[in-house]
Amino acid sequence: MQTFDYQILRYMPDRVNGEFLNLGIVMFQVETAQIEFKFISKTGRISEVFPGTNSRFLIKTIERIKINLTSFKELQTQKLTLEPIISLDSLTRKVLPKDDSALFFTNTEKTLDVSIEVASGYLFKRLISMHQNIEEKEIKQDKEVWSKVYKKYFEEAGITHHLRQHQIKTKFDEFNFDHSWKNGHWNFFEPISFIQNRKEQVKNKVYKMAGKIESLSKSDEYLHLYLLSLLPAENDLVEFVNEILTSKSNKKLKVEIITQDNITKMTTDLMNEINVSL
Repeated sequence: MQTFDYQILRYMPDRVNGEFLNLGIVMFQVETAQIEFKFISKTGRISEVFPGTNSRFLIKTIERIKINLTSFKELQTQKLTLEPIISLDSLTRKVLPKDDSALFFTNTEKTLDVSIEVASGYLFKRLISMHQNIEEKEIKQDKEVWSKVYKKYFEEAGITHHLRQHQIKTKFDEFNFDHSWKNGHWNFFEPISFIQNRKEQVKNKVYKMAGKIESLSKSDEYLHLYLLSLLPAENDLVEFVNEILTSKSNKKLKVEIITQDNITKMTTDLMNEINVSL
């Protein structure tokens, strides 16, 4: 087994709430000066977690980092570098200087494995790719909140056939809603589950939705967002969900948390509005 140093390329746009995405990994072995690295290549996950991010610029920055690391790797392999690389930190500082920006390399950690290629592949899968799969599972669960919980309330009230898909565009993002209705302004009925295995997962999902709402509020249109929610059992988490998300309401965007306790009243009121508009 061999020892390797590694750093994670991390994106953290808000140091206060601490939510971040791991975008890649760089590995280095001091004795042999071997360099290995892997990074994401698609922007979808960045936009999903942090709406409003200029993800294209972020990907271009990552591509530039990859090009520079490739040059260093080739020079090391051919032993042409004039200034030997003495540590992983000295290498990553060359391709991405340390400052207070949202994109940065984490502190150096160590790992053991049979080769640098095997080690980088394993850590990339565990620290980056696995979390991409978690995001896909979350989206699937959210859609099931509609099909298995709330759809029946809309059907019983006779509302379903009035709903349609709609897309809202902001400066940097496009938001697609499957269940929408317009009456002077757009109303969106977005299913979402805040039931997670761990408390930090609930908070991360709330912060992610808060970022989406904040970006959505930059639209030129007046909007009403109904979050068709499944809430956790813990009272403190329920209070957290309500306080963080409803606080994002403003003059152009109203955010309302809907649960099975108030869905019947909501669909009744909505059907009355639809009847008046017909």
